[in-house]
Amino acid sequence: MSVKEVLGIGQKVYLHNTSGISTIEVDTLAPTHTVLNTHDSYVLLEDLKTGATTYLFNFDIVYLAPNYSENYHFNTYKVRLDLLEISSRAFEEYCRDVNDNQDVTMDVARRKLTRNVICAKKLHQRELDKEKNNTGYQYGNMFIVVSEKKTGKVVTRITNHKKNDLVDSRYKKQYRNWSLDQRLYSELSAALGIPSKHNKYQSKSVVEEDKVEENGFVHRVFNFFKK
Repeated sequence: MSVKEVLGIGQKVYLHNTSGISTIEVDTLAPTHTVLNTHDSYVLLEDLKTGATTYLFNFDIVYLAPNYSENYHFNTYKVRLDLLEISSRAFEEYCRDVNDNQDVTMDVARRKLTRNVICAKKLHQRELDKEKNNTGYQYGNMFIVVSEKKTGKVVTRITNHKKNDLVDSRYKKQYRNWSLDQRLYSELSAALGIPSKHNKYQSKSVVEEDKVEENGFVHRVFNFFKK
């Protein structure tokens, strides 16, 4: 089961926001939003009244599904923003080969790579050269391989595009035109709690929080010397 099997682009749904997990009701007579985009890790909705768009990363989808007696009942599909694990080899490659990550911690690296994989372009299995049983992603000049383990999804390889040995040479050229969704990037950065120095594109809320924190520090220093 996946998000795309339950939600379709253009579908009208009812969104119920709670303090923690939002609920999307598929079979409703009073829709509030339209589905603009779907992904295994998120959904993008548009408010029918205001036209405002919202990314959701932690939510439940409630939908009607037939059971074996040919009656219908409600099912719930849950989507959660879980952090990827990173193998020791991939972490070493990330710190060594990717700019501005020489001193990054394992915790921040997990958050950044979780964001990057969601924003990345997924490769077809046939295009992977050595990692046939895993999933490959392109994020800028990075190629990232994610493996399915018993404990969850693990980043097992990271390589630079210029010296990439993971992708079959017949398919490399088509990945030069990858582009980043800056809005998705900034929303994920905020949702994952990634430090601002590791964000190329910050959402307005993150920028405002940084300004408040900075102004608060300046005022505290001023008041200290004023005494």
